[in-house]
Amino acid sequence: MNDCKNRIVEEAAAMFQAYGIRAVTMDMLSSNLGMSKRTIYENFRDKDELLVTVMKCMEEKRKEVVVSTLRESANVIEAIFRLLRLTGDHFRNMSPAFYTDIKKYQHVIEKSGLCSIPDLTGSRAIVDQGISDGTFRGDINPEIVNRGMFGVFRLTGDFELFPSGEFMRQDIITNLYLNLLRGICTSKGRKLLEKYEEGFTVQF
Repeated sequence: MNDCKNRIVEEAAAMFQAYGIRAVTMDMLSSNLGMSKRTIYENFRDKDELLVTVMKCMEEKRKEVVVSTLRESANVIEAIFRLLRLTGDHFRNMSPAFYTDIKKYQHVIEKSGLCSIPDLTGSRAIVDQGISDGTFRGDINPEIVNRGMFGVFRLTGDFELFPSGEFMRQDIITNLYLNLLRGICTSKGRKLLEKYEEGFTVQF
Protein backbone atom coordinates (compact mmCIF):
# COMPACT_ATOMS: atom_id res chain seq x y z
CA MET A 1 0.00 0.00 0.00
CA ASN A 2 1.09 3.58 -0.60
CA ASP A 3 1.68 5.99 2.31
CA CYS A 4 -1.71 7.65 1.93
CA LYS A 5 -3.53 4.33 1.98
CA ASN A 6 -1.54 3.23 5.02
CA ARG A 7 -2.51 6.41 6.89
CA ILE A 8 -6.18 5.85 6.13
CA VAL A 9 -6.07 2.20 7.21
CA GLU A 10 -4.20 2.92 10.45
CA GLU A 11 -6.55 5.73 11.46
CA ALA A 12 -9.65 3.73 10.51
CA ALA A 13 -8.40 0.76 12.56
CA ALA A 14 -7.85 2.98 15.61
CA MET A 15 -11.28 4.58 15.26
CA PHE A 16 -13.13 1.31 14.64
CA GLN A 17 -11.58 -0.18 17.77
CA ALA A 18 -12.26 2.92 19.87
CA TYR A 19 -15.85 3.62 18.81
CA GLY A 20 -17.12 0.55 16.95
CA ILE A 21 -17.46 0.14 13.19
CA ARG A 22 -20.98 1.45 12.75
CA ALA A 23 -20.29 4.64 14.71
CA VAL A 24 -17.39 5.70 12.49
CA THR A 25 -18.40 7.66 9.40
CA MET A 26 -16.26 8.69 6.46
CA ASP A 27 -16.79 12.31 7.57
CA MET A 28 -15.32 11.49 11.00
CA LEU A 29 -12.39 9.68 9.41
CA SER A 30 -11.77 12.56 7.02
CA SER A 31 -11.80 15.05 9.90
CA ASN A 32 -9.41 13.00 12.05
CA LEU A 33 -6.99 12.57 9.18
CA GLY A 34 -7.19 16.19 8.04
CA MET A 35 -7.85 14.74 4.62
CA SER A 36 -10.66 15.27 2.12
CA LYS A 37 -13.27 12.56 1.69
CA ARG A 38 -12.45 12.62 -1.99
CA THR A 39 -8.91 11.42 -1.21
CA ILE A 40 -10.30 8.59 0.92
CA TYR A 41 -12.66 7.53 -1.85
CA GLU A 42 -9.81 7.64 -4.38
CA ASN A 43 -8.17 4.89 -2.31
CA PHE A 44 -11.23 2.93 -1.14
CA ARG A 45 -14.47 2.43 -3.03
CA ASP A 46 -16.56 2.54 0.16
CA LYS A 47 -16.52 1.86 3.87
CA ASP A 48 -16.92 -1.88 3.31
CA GLU A 49 -13.74 -2.06 1.24
CA LEU A 50 -11.92 -0.02 3.88
CA LEU A 51 -13.16 -2.34 6.64
CA VAL A 52 -11.97 -5.45 4.78
CA THR A 53 -8.51 -3.89 4.33
CA VAL A 54 -8.38 -2.91 8.01
CA MET A 55 -9.33 -6.42 9.13
CA LYS A 56 -6.80 -8.00 6.79
CA CYS A 57 -4.04 -5.81 8.23
CA MET A 58 -5.14 -6.54 11.82
CA GLU A 59 -5.10 -10.28 11.17
CA GLU A 60 -1.65 -10.12 9.59
CA LYS A 61 -0.30 -8.19 12.59
CA ARG A 62 -1.92 -10.64 15.01
CA LYS A 63 -0.34 -13.57 13.20
CA GLU A 64 3.07 -11.87 13.26
CA VAL A 65 2.75 -11.30 17.02
CA VAL A 66 1.88 -14.97 17.62
CA VAL A 67 4.83 -16.20 15.55
CA SER A 68 7.33 -13.76 17.09
CA THR A 69 6.13 -14.48 20.64
CA LEU A 70 6.53 -18.22 20.06
CA ARG A 71 10.03 -17.67 18.69
CA GLU A 72 11.06 -15.51 21.67
CA SER A 73 9.60 -17.76 24.40
CA ALA A 74 11.32 -20.63 26.19
CA ASN A 75 8.38 -22.98 25.51
CA VAL A 76 4.83 -22.99 24.14
CA ILE A 77 3.22 -22.53 27.57
CA GLU A 78 5.25 -19.38 28.21
CA ALA A 79 4.27 -18.16 24.73
CA ILE A 80 0.58 -18.73 25.49
CA PHE A 81 0.72 -16.82 28.78
CA ARG A 82 2.59 -13.95 27.14
CA LEU A 83 -0.05 -13.81 24.42
CA LEU A 84 -2.82 -13.82 27.02
CA ARG A 85 -1.29 -10.75 28.67
CA LEU A 86 -0.77 -8.99 25.34
CA THR A 87 -4.36 -9.70 24.35
CA GLY A 88 -5.63 -8.43 27.68
CA ASP A 89 -3.74 -5.17 27.20
CA HIS A 90 -5.17 -4.91 23.68
CA PHE A 91 -8.77 -5.60 24.73
CA ARG A 92 -8.71 -3.02 27.53
CA ASN A 93 -8.24 -0.27 24.96
CA MET A 94 -10.99 -1.54 22.67
CA SER A 95 -14.69 -0.73 22.65
CA PRO A 96 -17.06 -3.70 23.15
CA ALA A 97 -19.01 -2.20 20.24
CA PHE A 98 -16.19 -3.23 17.91
CA TYR A 99 -16.78 -6.94 18.61
CA THR A 100 -20.54 -6.57 18.39
CA ASP A 101 -20.20 -4.82 15.03
CA ILE A 102 -17.76 -7.40 13.64
CA LYS A 103 -20.52 -10.01 13.84
CA LYS A 104 -22.81 -7.76 11.83
CA TYR A 105 -20.17 -7.09 9.18
CA GLN A 106 -18.93 -10.69 8.95
CA HIS A 107 -20.78 -11.24 5.65
CA VAL A 108 -18.98 -8.24 4.13
CA ILE A 109 -15.58 -9.65 5.09
CA GLU A 110 -16.39 -13.17 3.89
CA LYS A 111 -17.87 -11.91 0.61
CA SER A 112 -14.69 -10.03 -0.23
CA GLY A 113 -12.63 -13.20 -0.42
CA LEU A 114 -9.58 -11.10 0.49
CA CYS A 115 -9.39 -11.83 4.16
CA SER A 116 -9.73 -14.89 6.38
CA ILE A 117 -11.19 -13.98 9.79
CA PRO A 118 -9.71 -15.40 11.86
CA ASP A 119 -6.40 -16.42 10.30
CA LEU A 120 -5.37 -19.32 12.53
CA THR A 121 -2.10 -20.27 10.85
CA GLY A 122 -0.03 -18.50 13.52
CA SER A 123 -1.74 -20.19 16.46
CA ARG A 124 -1.53 -23.55 14.69
CA ALA A 125 2.26 -23.24 14.94
CA ILE A 126 1.91 -23.20 18.74
CA VAL A 127 -0.13 -26.41 18.74
CA ASP A 128 2.27 -28.12 16.33
CA GLN A 129 5.33 -27.17 18.38
CA GLY A 130 3.62 -28.25 21.60
CA ILE A 131 2.99 -31.70 20.13
CA SER A 132 6.50 -31.89 18.71
CA ASP A 133 8.28 -31.08 21.99
CA GLY A 134 6.02 -33.23 24.15
CA THR A 135 4.17 -30.38 25.88
CA PHE A 136 0.86 -31.36 24.28
CA ARG A 137 -0.46 -34.88 23.90
CA GLY A 138 0.35 -36.61 20.63
CA ASP A 139 -3.13 -38.06 20.19
CA ILE A 140 -4.92 -34.74 19.72
CA ASN A 141 -6.11 -33.50 16.33
CA PRO A 142 -4.05 -30.30 15.94
CA GLU A 143 -6.48 -28.49 13.67
CA ILE A 144 -9.51 -29.22 15.85
CA VAL A 145 -7.59 -28.23 18.99
CA ASN A 146 -6.29 -25.05 17.35
CA ARG A 147 -9.77 -23.96 16.33
CA GLY A 148 -11.19 -25.03 19.68
CA MET A 149 -8.65 -23.03 21.64
CA PHE A 150 -9.39 -19.96 19.54
CA GLY A 151 -13.14 -20.46 19.94
CA VAL A 152 -12.93 -20.87 23.71
CA PHE A 153 -10.70 -17.82 24.03
CA ARG A 154 -13.11 -15.78 21.92
CA LEU A 155 -15.88 -16.77 24.33
CA THR A 156 -13.98 -15.14 27.18
CA GLY A 157 -14.50 -11.78 25.47
CA ASP A 158 -18.18 -12.33 24.68
CA PHE A 159 -19.87 -9.64 26.77
CA GLU A 160 -23.34 -10.86 25.78
CA LEU A 161 -22.66 -14.35 27.15
CA PHE A 162 -20.56 -13.16 30.08
CA PRO A 163 -21.67 -9.61 31.04
CA SER A 164 -18.80 -7.65 32.55
CA GLY A 165 -20.90 -6.74 35.60
CA GLU A 166 -21.40 -10.41 36.49
CA PHE A 167 -18.19 -12.16 35.44
CA MET A 168 -14.50 -11.36 35.80
CA ARG A 169 -12.49 -12.00 32.64
CA GLN A 170 -9.79 -13.58 34.81
CA ASP A 171 -12.28 -16.14 36.14
CA ILE A 172 -13.58 -16.93 32.67
CA ILE A 173 -10.08 -17.51 31.30
CA THR A 174 -9.15 -19.68 34.29
CA ASN A 175 -12.29 -21.80 34.11
CA LEU A 176 -12.55 -22.16 30.35
CA TYR A 177 -9.29 -21.53 28.53
CA LEU A 178 -6.76 -22.77 31.08
CA ASN A 179 -8.78 -25.90 31.80
CA LEU A 180 -8.91 -26.67 28.07
CA LEU A 181 -5.16 -26.13 27.93
CA ARG A 182 -4.69 -28.43 30.90
CA GLY A 183 -6.68 -31.14 29.14
CA ILE A 184 -4.37 -31.28 26.11
CA CYS A 185 -1.13 -31.15 28.13
CA THR A 186 1.16 -34.05 28.90
CA SER A 187 2.63 -34.33 32.41
CA LYS A 188 5.50 -32.16 31.17
CA GLY A 189 3.02 -29.58 29.91
CA ARG A 190 1.00 -29.60 33.13
CA LYS A 191 4.13 -28.87 35.17
CA LEU A 192 4.87 -25.89 32.93
CA LEU A 193 1.26 -24.77 33.16
CA GLU A 194 1.36 -24.84 36.96
CA LYS A 195 4.58 -22.83 36.89
CA TYR A 196 3.23 -20.05 34.68
CA GLU A 197 -0.29 -20.09 36.13
CA GLU A 198 1.03 -19.21 39.60
CA GLY A 199 0.48 -15.52 40.13
CA PHE A 200 -0.96 -15.08 36.66
CA THR A 201 -3.41 -12.20 36.24
CA VAL A 202 -4.91 -10.65 33.14
CA GLN A 203 -7.47 -7.87 32.90
CA PHE A 204 -9.82 -7.25 29.97
